[in-house]
Amino acid sequence: MTDHIVYVKWIDSGYSLLADRWQDVEDVKNLKDEIKPIETVGFLLEESADYLILAQSYSCSENSVRGGYIIYKKNILERRTCR
Repeated sequence: MTDHIVYVKWIDSGYSLLADRWQDVEDVKNLKDEIKPIETVGFLLEESADYLILAQSYSCSENSVRGGYIIYKKNILERRTCR
């Protein structure tokens, strides 16, 4: 499906905690308030009833990708096909 480029506005709920230092528990709890919508454009590699797989870069000659996301559809706020 790499012939489709899509724009997706979505909520990324996978906030990572820091592993290189201790964090205050209340600061960690307040991170939920910092989660804002993300806007992503990418090559649509696969789509199911539950998710999209997007790649940021795609090499036709190598059939390989670099960078990307698996986005759960329940987190999508807006979606458009770009091409």
